[in-house]
Amino acid sequence: MADDVDAPHEAVLEVNGTATLPNLLDQTAGHCLRTQGSCWVAYLGYNRADGQPLALAAPQWPRPRMLPGVSTAAQLGTPSDTVEIFWAYRNLVDAENLWRQLGRTVGNGGG
Repeated sequence: MADDVDAPHEAVLEVNGTATLPNLLDQTAGHCLRTQGSCWVAYLGYNRADGQPLALAAPQWPRPRMLPGVSTAAQLGTPSDTVEIFWAYRNLVDAENLWRQLGRTVGNGGG
């Protein structure tokens, strides 16, 4: 049995046109950074729509860590655009090892 019977959780945030992906991830990762013994992988799109991991959040880090090879400079678009971030829960994994493993996947163009 899962401990989050209310999932999925949705939030709507308004960001300005100069917001970057790291800014948005910082805003959406709050509960991810409080869950000890776990980490969270951020994907662009609902339910991992594009299959490409973007970043990893873990309690031992003060903010989500972008994966190598993911563009952090790109702006998210105009204020009328919609961006969906999906956080996938990973329990009982070493966050550093998972970050390196996913970073290799992104760097090779895989998902």
